[in-house]
Amino acid sequence: MIEREYLACVMRNPDLLADVAVRSEQFESPINQLIYQTMMDLGQSFDAVLINHRLFEQGEREAAARVLDIMNDCTGIQSNAGKYAVKIKENYRKRKTQEILQEGMESLDTGAIVKSLMEIDQAETDHETTIQQAMGQALQDMEIASQTEGIRGITTGLNRLDKHLGGWHKGDLCVIGAR
Repeated sequence: MIEREYLACVMRNPDLLADVAVRSEQFESPINQLIYQTMMDLGQSFDAVLINHRLFEQGEREAAARVLDIMNDCTGIQSNAGKYAVKIKENYRKRKTQEILQEGMESLDTGAIVKSLMEIDQAETDHETTIQQAMGQALQDMEIASQTEGIRGITTGLNRLDKHLGGWHKGDLCVIGAR
């Protein structure tokens, strides 16, 4: 249900592909995986008709029919797309954890179990940023700077340093040296 609602959101607003990071393998349903992968392959210029057509050309008739069902049956409220994506990721993590633990019960190799569980977390870490995301962040920083006399972060207490750094920012590592 959540997967279908998320797919409906993305079909109605393809820009959500850049805003909310979900991977096709995180969908439980293989058909939903195929639909989402087709959307990713088409980029951000698609609609339900183009997705349906591409899937039909690939001989994926069941997936093509599911696209139309999703558009007809799901409301897919745009403002909830992020919540749907989080739920899809949580469900994926639960499924993967159960798979790993079931396999671990057979082998009793705790090292392999821990390694596999850690790989789930590493796979979730996304360090890539699209140009659209970077530009959006830069615009937000400029708006904040214009409203706060150039300081976008927490003030250092040193005006000249704030002028150059814009204050301290989350995730920044600043090394200051003197002699």
